[in-house]
Order: sequence, then structure tokens, then C-alpha cells
Amino acid sequence: MKLGAFEARFSFGLLVISDPGSKDRHDDWDPREQRVHAGTDSLYVSVRGAASGLVTVTCTDDITDYLGAASNLLFSGSLELPATRLKFYDPDKSICMTVPVHGSRARVEIYADDAEEPSELLVQVISRADS
Repeated sequence: MKLGAFEARFSFGLLVISDPGSKDRHDDWDPREQRVHAGTDSLYVSVRGAASGLVTVTCTDDITDYLGAASNLLFSGSLELPATRLKFYDPDKSICMTVPVHGSRARVEIYADDAEEPSELLVQVISRADS
């Protein structure tokens, strides 16, 4: 099921995916070396910059119906989500989408149409129920 989607220009070429209360700083991230940087409760994802065009972001809990051009796996891992929500935004917060998750931990996989400068991202969120 599609949880949300948007199309936007990213002025800094950066998409942040995080728990709304995230304190992750990502100080050790070098975007020239890593396309995705993971913290405990957030991800930094390099995307196409605003000057190069729009970026489409789709969040789903099942990629079966959505895998198309965005078929390159960029990231696979888990995030702690105490707010049971996942927020997608750019650093100046001109873009913001929040989706609910079912539990305080989720597995996240990010697929892209291009490994270097994605213009299409598919984010699969698999919620894990709290024990």
C-alpha cells in the first residue's frame, strides 16, 4: 500500500528521512563518498539537486506494485522510530511528508533510478510491532 508520495526540487540535493524527534547529527557523513548515511533514527539520502530537476519520492509498505525505474538498492537497514512516524523532508523544510508506522522500529529499503544522482526514489517501510 502506498503510504505517501511527492515530487519536488531539493535545493541542497538532500532528502532526510527520520523520526520526527531525531537527534542524529550525521557529522561524519561525506556525501562524495556515501549516497546514503544512516543514524539510529534517521537517514541522509543524496538526490538530484534543484538545478537538475524534480525528484519523485514514493513511500510504500510493499514495493511489488511500484518497482520500475527505481530498481537499484541504495540502502537496507533498520531505524528506531519512537514517535511511530517517519518524516521525509529537505534541510530547509520546504518539503515535508510524515507517514505513520506500526511500532517503534522499522526496516527501511531505498531503491533509486540512478545510484549517483537519483531523480526517483522508492522507500519501502516494513514496520515491526513492539514486543
